[in-house]
Amino acid sequence: MKGKIIFDLVIIGTLSLFINCSNTKVSKVKNVEFNGTDNISLLSCVSEISICPLETSKKCLIGDNPDLRVMDKDYYIIDTYGSKTIYRFNNEGTFLNKIGTVGRGENEYSSMSSVYIHNDSIVLFSGDKKVYSYHKNGEIRKVKSIDYNTGASIVTTDGLWCYLGYNNGSCDERLVRTNPDYLIKDKYLPLKTKAIHLSDANNFYNSNENVFLKESFLNTIYKLSGNKFSPHIVFNFKELGVPKKYFQFEDPFEAFGFLNKKGFISIYRYMEEGITSFVELREQTVDGISTILGVSRNDVWKWFDITKFNNDLFTGVFQNIDTKGNIVGIISADKLLSLYSSNPKLFKEHSLIEKLKEEDNPFVIKIKLK
Repeated sequence: MKGKIIFDLVIIGTLSLFINCSNTKVSKVKNVEFNGTDNISLLSCVSEISICPLETSKKCLIGDNPDLRVMDKDYYIIDTYGSKTIYRFNNEGTFLNKIGTVGRGENEYSSMSSVYIHNDSIVLFSGDKKVYSYHKNGEIRKVKSIDYNTGASIVTTDGLWCYLGYNNGSCDERLVRTNPDYLIKDKYLPLKTKAIHLSDANNFYNSNENVFLKESFLNTIYKLSGNKFSPHIVFNFKELGVPKKYFQFEDPFEAFGFLNKKGFISIYRYMEEGITSFVELREQTVDGISTILGVSRNDVWKWFDITKFNNDLFTGVFQNIDTKGNIVGIISADKLLSLYSSNPKLFKEHSLIEKLKEEDNPFVIKIKLK
């Protein structure tokens, strides 16, 4: 069934959701009602799948579950769980250079917590409370120490926006803004809770023109406008939403047991570009976890249970929307082979797939919707 869109004025009681505390204006928010999934496969709504193989060599071997950023004509692969570095490829998949080095030497870092890419600049936030700035060719420009652990972060002309998450050890607020020297100057989204000790992921999404912020356990998508984030979309998951009672538990194990017993939906990723929006959800019950994808064109939503239709090869794959509304992601060679074997007519580059090996680097995949 299609998602229903309702446009409401934000009432006075919800104005506290606005991150900018001064000069706040009443704004319209899209309310999206989730009424269950459509009884169709995602692939039935796909007209074409195109792929780009990423060069496989000893100098750019990519680990599991990498992140993909598409910038101009380049692909950036953030290999957080493998080599802990960033690989840059051109749009034909040719390896160009790597950015950042894990280690204990000068200008090296112990781990990666998040990466922000804009034009020719790459900013890497490490687990050792440092910020590393690079040119896209890998040349390091600056290293700056900070006094807090960053989660997802974005860089603006006047500092950083950092999502610290729940129980972050620095403050009760989950989101902070810094000055150009990365010193915290504003704190937002307060919620003191002992219920959750998990770090969130995929919090920010940068489209061509906008920046969006999501939280997994709350159903609001925020949009950056000027120097403030304001509520943009509220998803109504009804009985599968995370209730306020969850955040009031003193014991995180008891809190999760409560959630798991009732069943709940969390937001794994949200993306938006032009008239196209995409959300990846995780529905968790005592029977396990299923993945639901929501795709919207002009505010008309379709929902796909990809676990039910054996399309779970797409779980965690899609990470970008291009300017034409195509959904772009990164997929391992073995998953791509499985997808091709059951749906060869959707693919353009048959000769590329017939040559690939399971040990090859992952592929950039782009799906065009009907």
